[in-house]
Amino acid sequence: MRKIFARYALSPIGWLSNVEIHIDSSGHIAALTPLSQEVPDCSALVLPGMSNLHSHAFQRAMAGLGETRGQADDDFWSWRHTMYRLANSVTPDQLKTIASHLYMEMIEAGYTEVAEFHYLHRLVPDEEVPGFAAAQALIVAAEVAGIRLTLVPVLYERSGFGAKGPLEEQARFALSPEEYLELLSALKPLQSSQMRLGIGFHSLRAVHETSIDLVLAGAAKLGLSGPIHIHIAEQQGEVDQCLEAHRQRPVEWLYNNVDVNERWCLVHATHLSDKEAELIARSGAVAGLCPTTEANLGDGTFDLTRFEALGGHYGVGSDSHITVDPFDELRWLEYSNRLQARKRLIAGRAGEQPCGRQLFQQALAGGRAVTCGTGGLEVGAPADLLLIQNENPLLAGRSADEMLNSLIFAGAKGLISEVLVGGISIAVKGEHPQKSALLPSYTETLRQLIDRHP
Repeated sequence: MRKIFARYALSPIGWLSNVEIHIDSSGHIAALTPLSQEVPDCSALVLPGMSNLHSHAFQRAMAGLGETRGQADDDFWSWRHTMYRLANSVTPDQLKTIASHLYMEMIEAGYTEVAEFHYLHRLVPDEEVPGFAAAQALIVAAEVAGIRLTLVPVLYERSGFGAKGPLEEQARFALSPEEYLELLSALKPLQSSQMRLGIGFHSLRAVHETSIDLVLAGAAKLGLSGPIHIHIAEQQGEVDQCLEAHRQRPVEWLYNNVDVNERWCLVHATHLSDKEAELIARSGAVAGLCPTTEANLGDGTFDLTRFEALGGHYGVGSDSHITVDPFDELRWLEYSNRLQARKRLIAGRAGEQPCGRQLFQQALAGGRAVTCGTGGLEVGAPADLLLIQNENPLLAGRSADEMLNSLIFAGAKGLISEVLVGGISIAVKGEHPQKSALLPSYTETLRQLIDRHP
């Protein structure tokens, strides 16, 4: 049994002071014992590990490559051309290398589990089960890195509302509903305490209207009860196209045609009417927010004030991995709303808990859209923990909430002294022990991909 001493530990009921955390041999928290005084070698803070609600692992290889302006105005739709060039070049081995390195970066930054929204299916010609090799590459990558994985294979059928099939550059993404269910069936036996399957629909524009019910019914027959993820209302252009096709906005159409409940993660959900925001909040679905990617793509700003007032649930994801840091996502979520409102301290309500704790605990709760187990720092939960340095000037003289505010708003880099997943130490002093050995093959993979498609 390992014991960890914390000056402050963030539990579901608030801060615990001078606490001894007991981790049993199965990697779960066995006890939280208060101490009469601070232990000299304790951590300043112990926090639960964060869930990354949305990842496209292969896109880490193109971070920074979409920042040259073309002749026309650039937006999400023009950025996709850079993404397509990468998607149509990567092999399963390259995907495994990219994802392994990325997942190690996630661990170092404070993510202990990730939902991989995966649509790179047809990387192997004439594969017996289309998509299996690429999915297996991601599972192996997560095992190598030691991160918990919710693999969300994605149904992708067409290029847009009313289209019959995908564009040529989208051919690697495409599966029929029958092929998709076959892939889920093939992957089901690989589930474990470290990996589970979710169900994914790329977007309303990319799936036929009848396919959602067909896939949900087929997944239920397979006994799959994991989370259900979908891109929705990310760009105003998508909203306009949905209005033209269905005379309804995307979230409005989804709720009018599908039983959306707490299993669902609505990724982005940026452009919502008041009615749609209320629908999401009432249903218990999680809004999967990706503020650094949404800012990079110029998508727009999620209205946090409105959603919190409705009691809505949200979490964060690094999506395209332009940056890989949960504290960055939380800071951008708050700052983008401050810029929009031209006010400070958006998260939370006056007189209640501080802004940083509100952001962090809401994102932790939103992790139910990912988690392979039960989250939080409490007895019986997996010991997925972030240990924060005790000796650092940035945290000196601060209360627990002031330290957490400093982590989010003053920068967390270099302050995580250890990351545990299931009680096992995965990263120490900001370094994953296997990252340096992987670096040569990762660097070579990037060179190959970028040289092929400058």
